[in-house]
Amino acid sequence: MMQLVSGGDIFTDHPCVKLAGHDGIDALLSTGGVCDQQDNADKMIDFAKSPGVTNQADLIAAAMAYRQHARNADDMGEGIIPSTPYCTKSPRNQELVGIVNAQLPGVDPGLFGGPNSPVVAFGEGMEYPLCSRWS
Repeated sequence: MMQLVSGGDIFTDHPCVKLAGHDGIDALLSTGGVCDQQDNADKMIDFAKSPGVTNQADLIAAAMAYRQHARNADDMGEGIIPSTPYCTKSPRNQELVGIVNAQLPGVDPGLFGGPNSPVVAFGEGMEYPLCSRWS
């Protein structure tokens, strides 16, 4: 309904059906790219800020809520359900800074990964340059 109020076309692929529908759902799947959800939320905010949109604040709030939504997580075998990885690049829109996706109940909080990314332990492969100064 917010898309209809905004003046956006809700009956074709441009823009709300694409952002909140097709791309929005695909980004929340476990097979989606690590940053697809954030990229889609950025596109939602870009649309909200476009000329002629009359409910900008509502659409931005919806994009922020969408960005926080948990993504699907898959059992990788033997009951291992890793948390979904977090996007580590900065969002384009300031409204999304510091917002990350939630995790579903029952995922392993110490493992991250999915069908398209390797399962790694929290912090694995991370470099800690500030800590090396005190070593």
